Amino acid sequence: MIIIIVSGIIKKKNIMDVEIKNLEKLMIVYLKGRMDLVKSNDLERSLFKLINEEKGKHLLLNFEDVDYLHSSGVRMLISLHIRLEEHGAMLMLCCINQAVKKILEFVDIMDMIKIFNSEEEAITAFPASDAGGYHG
Repeated sequence: MIIIIVSGIIKKKNIMDVEIKNLEKLMIVYLKGRMDLVKSNDLERSLFKLINEEKGKHLLLNFEDVDYLHSSGVRMLISLHIRLEEHGAMLMLCCINQAVKKILEFVDIMDMIKIFNSEEEAITAFPASDAGGYHG
């Protein structure tokens, strides 16, 4: 995996394109591509490593550029949710499309993980003191 730091933004090149904006108490992860079996497993390993390095930081996954979610991706979301709770943090999702939303509704994950229509909505709902100075 190649990590490139550009003005406070970490870009990780893996099978699935990922860009991470690391704020004081919040990490925003921009996902791009299809979250299939292989990609979700690789992504899970990378995000677990990040969570362990940044204990206590909340995680917002931006799904704007994700057009497919495999069942392994759903399992990954549940695992991330549990791991973050163990560290006193929470998982949030934003910008999910209708196809992904239907999958999440079908597996009844909508009550477990906070889901927002936009990144701005998620940030606004997030306590300002915890957002680490995010202003859009």
